[in-house]
Amino acid sequence: MTRFHRTVRFRITVQHTVVFGLLFTVFSSGLYYGLQDQTARDIDSQLSRRAKLLLPQLVIVDGQPMLRQDIEQVMSQELRTTYFHSEITDQKGEILKSSPRFRTPPRKRAPPLPIPKKVSKADDPTFTTITSEDERFRLAIVALHDETGQDYIVRVAYPLKPIDELFDNLWLFLVAGVPLIAALAAVGGWFLARGSLQPVAQITQTARQISAQEGLGKRIPVRGVGDELDELARTFNEMLGRLQRSFEQARNFSFDAAHELRTPLTAMRGEAEVALLKKSSAEDFRGVLRSQLEEINRITAIVNDLLTVAQGEAGTLELRREPVLLSDLAGNIVETVQVLAEDKQVMLDASIEPGVRVTGDSLRLSQLLLNLLDNAIKHSSAGQTVRISIEKNGGSPTVEVRDAGCGIAEEDLPHVFDRFFRTDRSRSRQLPGSGLGLSISKWIVEAHGGTIAVASRLGAGSVFTVHLPGATAN
Repeated sequence: MTRFHRTVRFRITVQHTVVFGLLFTVFSSGLYYGLQDQTARDIDSQLSRRAKLLLPQLVIVDGQPMLRQDIEQVMSQELRTTYFHSEITDQKGEILKSSPRFRTPPRKRAPPLPIPKKVSKADDPTFTTITSEDERFRLAIVALHDETGQDYIVRVAYPLKPIDELFDNLWLFLVAGVPLIAALAAVGGWFLARGSLQPVAQITQTARQISAQEGLGKRIPVRGVGDELDELARTFNEMLGRLQRSFEQARNFSFDAAHELRTPLTAMRGEAEVALLKKSSAEDFRGVLRSQLEEINRITAIVNDLLTVAQGEAGTLELRREPVLLSDLAGNIVETVQVLAEDKQVMLDASIEPGVRVTGDSLRLSQLLLNLLDNAIKHSSAGQTVRISIEKNGGSPTVEVRDAGCGIAEEDLPHVFDRFFRTDRSRSRQLPGSGLGLSISKWIVEAHGGTIAVASRLGAGSVFTVHLPGATAN
C-alpha cells in the first residue's frame, strides 16, 4: 500500500464515496419498489372502478349477457381507454361476451383464466395477475347473477406490459446512476476532505517549523469557528506554551545552577592561588582550608538540593506514608532554628495546637518546616518577629509561617517557588542557602496532596500558608 492510500484524505474520500453509494442504493431501491407498489395500488383501484361502472349495465337474458346500453357508451362515461378490457364467462370459462378492444391472446394458446372458488361482489373484487404469451395482465374478478341464480364471471383486465417496460427502464436508469453518483461522491469527498484537513495541514507545517532552540513562540492560528479543529489548535497552542515554559525553566535552571556553583568554585580557586603565591604560615593554610571547607559544604548543599528537586520532579523520590504528630514535629523544629533566630536577634513565636496529626513522611515534613522558618528568619531584620502557627482546621491541618521582613514585590510573587529565585537580589550573595528551599518545599507539599501559597507586600513581610488534606486528629 502506497503512502497516498494511507492518508486521511484518501480514507475520508473512500468513506464518503461508500456512504453516498449506499445511500443512493437504498434511496433507489426504496423509490423503485415504492413506485411499483403505488402503481399496483392505482391499477387495482382503476380496475375496481371499471368493474363498478360496468357491472350495473349487464343483464342476463336466456343465458346470454346483454348490456343495458352500448359498451362504448359505458366506457365513454369514465374509463374510456384502450388499456382496459373486459369479458364475461360462465362457470366453465366459456367466453360469452368480450370487449371489442380486448387484446388477450387466443384462449386455445393461453392458459384458462382463474375462476375463484368464491367470486367477490363488485364492491370487493378479487385481484390476480396472469401471464399469457409472455404478457402479464392484472385482473379484477366479480360475480354476476341472472334471475335463475346462475353465476357468471366478469373480468376486467389491464395489460401490464407498458408498466413493466416503464419499470425496466427505470431500473436501468437507477443502476446506471450508481457509478455516476459514486464518481461524483468521490470528487466531492476529495474536495471536502481537502478543505476539512486544511487546518490540520497548517498545524503540521507550523509543527515542522518549531524547534527547541527557536520557534517555540509560534502558535497555530485559530479560525474562530468553534469546531473540533479549533479545539485541536487551542490544545496544540497550550502544549506549545507548556513546552516553551519547560525549555525556559530548563535553560534557567542550567544557568542558575552554573551561576550558583561558579561563585564558590571561583572563591576557592582564588584563595588557593593566593595561598600558593605568597609565603604563608601553617595557620594561614588552615584558614584557607577552613574557608574552602565552608564553600565545599555550600556546594554539597546545592548539589544535594538539586538532586532532591530532580528526583522529585521525575517521580523517583518515594515518600513514606505513616502517622505523624505534626505538633511535636513542629516543636522540635522550632527548638532547632531557635539558635539561628538568636544569631540574627530575631524573635521566634510559636502557636502550635496540640494533637495535630497527618499521614506522611516525617523527614520531608521536617524539611518543609525547616525551610519555611529558615527562609523567614533570613529575610527578617534584628528585632523583628517570625511566627509559626499550626491548627487542626477541622481535620485538615494548616501551617502558617509569618515574618515582618523585607517582603516580596508583586511582580515576583509568581516566581517565589522557582528554582534559584531570590527576591532580594542586592543581598543574594550575602544570604546563605542554595535558593532551592522554597522549590523543594512546594514539591513536598504537593507530594503530600496539599497546597502552599504566599501572600506578601514589599516592606511589610510575607505569609506562607500550607494546607495538608487527608489529615486526622485524635
